[in-house]
Amino acid sequence: MANVPALWDISARKEVYDLLVALWPQLEEDARNALVEKIAAGPPAWMSDHLPEAERDQLRARRVFERLRIMQRLDPERPHAAMEAELARLRVRYPKWDVAPGEQAHFSFYSQSGWRALEAVDDKRRLQAMTPAEIVEELSADQREGTLNGWREMVASDWEKMMSVLRDVADRTGPDAELWTATLWGLRTKAATPTPGEDVLLLVAALDDVLAHDPSVSSAAAYLLESAASSAQFREMSTEDFWRAFDKVVPGVALDDTNSRRPDDHDWAAVAINTSMGNLALAFLNALFARRLVVGGGIPAELTERFVRLVGAGEARHRPARVVFASRLSYLFAIDPDLTRLHLLPYFRWERDETEALAVWQGFGWQPHLDPLLWNEIKTDFLDCFQADRIHQLGETVGPLAQALAAAGLHIGLDDLPRQATQGAIRRMSSETRAGMLDWVVSALRRADDHTVDPDAVWAEKVKPWIQKFWPRDPQIRSAKEARPWVEMALATNGAFEDAVATVLQFIRPGENEFLLRELADSQHVNAQPRSALRLMDAFLSPNAQFWVFDDLRRVLDSVLASDLTLRDDPTFARWDGFERARA
Repeated sequence: MANVPALWDISARKEVYDLLVALWPQLEEDARNALVEKIAAGPPAWMSDHLPEAERDQLRARRVFERLRIMQRLDPERPHAAMEAELARLRVRYPKWDVAPGEQAHFSFYSQSGWRALEAVDDKRRLQAMTPAEIVEELSADQREGTLNGWREMVASDWEKMMSVLRDVADRTGPDAELWTATLWGLRTKAATPTPGEDVLLLVAALDDVLAHDPSVSSAAAYLLESAASSAQFREMSTEDFWRAFDKVVPGVALDDTNSRRPDDHDWAAVAINTSMGNLALAFLNALFARRLVVGGGIPAELTERFVRLVGAGEARHRPARVVFASRLSYLFAIDPDLTRLHLLPYFRWERDETEALAVWQGFGWQPHLDPLLWNEIKTDFLDCFQADRIHQLGETVGPLAQALAAAGLHIGLDDLPRQATQGAIRRMSSETRAGMLDWVVSALRRADDHTVDPDAVWAEKVKPWIQKFWPRDPQIRSAKEARPWVEMALATNGAFEDAVATVLQFIRPGENEFLLRELADSQHVNAQPRSALRLMDAFLSPNAQFWVFDDLRRVLDSVLASDLTLRDDPTFARWDGFERARA
């Protein structure tokens, strides 16, 4: 799934700010321009999708402001025009903003009511000292953002006070969606604990229908249910209360328009895990895992309807659930193939809907796993993932899918893969993707090192036939990036090393591969099969490489010669021996 960029990672705030402080005074103008442009662009939108709409823009602006302001005050003698312009724009919107002095800014945290240093008396402590009636009065004010933030932080610590406030506010003003949204966000951690967690589930199950149908409330509840279902204590909780809460939340989540948004960068997996519908699907799956269902036993009838409801009938707002379920396609198909075939597999068909297929294939690529029965159902559309335009849209997901393609050939069977379609798929991959695919094959050989399987048998029975049948021979697609896994593939064998070298040589392009010299020098092959080791080295090394570790080159040359003195007259040995000696 999607990782938070380091620049915006909240858990690394201090480290990021420390680095900005160290870097900014040293940067040249071009580097400053690039950094300011990157910061001004802001964090990924999905990082704040879980927040109420009113808070998103302000939180994004605050994150940008803090980073630029910290850099601005470091070097006042060298003002940066773009930075000054962006800060001026933000100050027009938020004239009271500033950051804490000195290094305090590296530790401070921000709420919508302003920045606060760690030693400041925060809203949480203030509310903890107040009576329920006083809190209700605070919540009745027009400007209550700070109070709601403090409320969100304190609710889990005083259940009785929380319930009293919720009742009193309801009696005074009726359903308060903002208050309930803040409450449910604050209870996420409590929902993951045994007995108190059951109280939380009952609270959600008893929600007023008006509140339950409010997208912001149901969204917070969906994240809460995911937290509960993924906790280690979930099996100790009342499943009846969980499913009552689940059923209460579904209608409101289905009305949440943020579930239908499209990603800016084709990353549907990121959308799925940062939406209420996606988290509700995750909660469903975790609750299903807790049942420990048997293969072929089917999903229980009382859960089947819920599954179908989450999958939906093609609605965009249900797409995040389909992406999440696609990430566990193998599990769902193993448990209930008929249900999965009827309701989920149709979305994997490219000819049916390109957008839907792209989304679920990205979900599948999250943690791809194949078995023979599932492979027979999806192999045509799986191979169609590797069309040029789809490869681009699949983005990073194409890497795991390419590895799954290798797994299909090695573990399911060569006869189950059409040769031309597979070769075409590999040919259209980028060199980085092909290298990752080959890395997976290397790992399959190395797993045989547990001594239960002979790597030479894996090579002879699976890997070599797979290469011979499927790997394209086109010289133009060979790249230096693929050299390492080809070499390591040969090194992973034992007695089959000579055969492996003869097989992989035609695919290796020489280049900056000096790092492989040490692997070769440390292997037993330079002593056991010196002639093949020399041929392999000659294939991946280029005399025009920029970086060299001549000690490793000398070790290889000395070892192969010690093992076979006749190699002294070999032209390849003589050429590299002369090359190494000429450095002196």
